[in-house]
Amino acid sequence: MQIDIFTLCDNAQEYNGKMVIVGTFNMITVPKFPHVYSEFAFVASIRFDKDEKREHDIEVGIKKCDSEYFLIAPAKMKASTAEPQGEYSYINLVIKVNNVTIKEKGKYIVYLNIDGEKRETILMVNELQK
Repeated sequence: MQIDIFTLCDNAQEYNGKMVIVGTFNMITVPKFPHVYSEFAFVASIRFDKDEKREHDIEVGIKKCDSEYFLIAPAKMKASTAEPQGEYSYINLVIKVNNVTIKEKGKYIVYLNIDGEKRETILMVNELQK
């Protein structure tokens, strides 16, 4: 398994296996807390070798580093790899999130767990300095 794309963005769509990703980011700055963030998307493109053709367990979430607070509660799903065309199969994930209440600033872990293999990236949340 190889994760080719793993990001947060303003918007994303998949068209015939192609990903259109707009406005990737790893930092959010808001005017004050709490703040309702209207819309963003979690995007991943995952490549599997032909010997990995099966159902896969996937979990995504966003958790504050120094607490048990989840910005996005863990979402679990299953996905099956299609018949490979050549050496590889692909799963493209686009998970759209709307009206998320951000309660506090800090460092958050954005994670993707596939069949027990976890990948992480950081999301920084800041308050606009006046």
